[in-house]
Amino acid sequence: MVYKEHTLGYILPELPDSVQILHSSPLKGAIGTTNLQNNYHINGMDEIRLASESDFDEFGISFDGYRNLSEYIYKSNKKMKTILEVSLQEASKAQVAINDSLLHTELTQTSTNIWELPIYDMNDGYECDGDEELKDEIRELFSSCEIAEEEYSFTDKETGE
Repeated sequence: MVYKEHTLGYILPELPDSVQILHSSPLKGAIGTTNLQNNYHINGMDEIRLASESDFDEFGISFDGYRNLSEYIYKSNKKMKTILEVSLQEASKAQVAINDSLLHTELTQTSTNIWELPIYDMNDGYECDGDEELKDEIRELFSSCEIAEEEYSFTDKETGE
């Protein structure tokens, strides 16, 4: 976690209202320097954010010991996109349905039967779900056009960005 942009730390499950200090920076506004025996009380969610690997670099702390998804949640710099693939026999029906709906502003058609959903940030500590609300809208649209769920699929892929 990054606390008030001046301290890199972590939250223990048994102390969810406190940030345990890894490193504090007086140059960024912290009261003291590194004190691993101390912590900061969290008064509101606006005081903290998930730390990323670049935050560890900025605070001069090695990220290697924290690259463990079973123990730590951190912000990833990975960008993901969801691919919608429709069977070739239903592709023209899907294309008409998408073009006649507001979804055409959200989806980018890359070939006859493939569309890309908007790119999103993937958080390593969480499941990669993309935009579930948008997927649900597509499912509803296709259902109303009698395109069976077996005729299309969603795949999440990491982008090169």
